Amino acid sequence: MKKQTIELAVAGVDVEFKVDIIKYNAFLNSGSGKNKVQAVNNFLISCCEESQKEFLRDQFGNEPGTPTALLEVILEEYAPDVSVIVKKSKTEPSNSGETA
Repeated sequence: MKKQTIELAVAGVDVEFKVDIIKYNAFLNSGSGKNKVQAVNNFLISCCEESQKEFLRDQFGNEPGTPTALLEVILEEYAPDVSVIVKKSKTEPSNSGETA
C-alpha cells in the first residue's frame, strides 16, 4: 500500500501530511456529495499530525482557499499525473427505434 509523508510550510509552519491509499480513496469517495469543502477539510485533518490539527483548523477559518490550495499540492505529490492517450475510440450507432 502506498504511504507517503508530505511536508508543507503553511503560514511559516511546517506541517506533515501522512497520506495513504485508504485516506486517498475515502476522500475521493466522499467528494461526490454536496459538501465538497468539508470533504477537503476532513481529508487534510485526517492526514496531519494530532499536534497540528488545531493550527490547520485555524488556518482554514482565517484564510479562504487554504484547504483547496493544500489539497492541490498534496494530490499532485501523492498521485502525480499519468500520461493517458486515447488510441482509438468508436461511436456505436444508436438503435433508438428498437425496443428491448
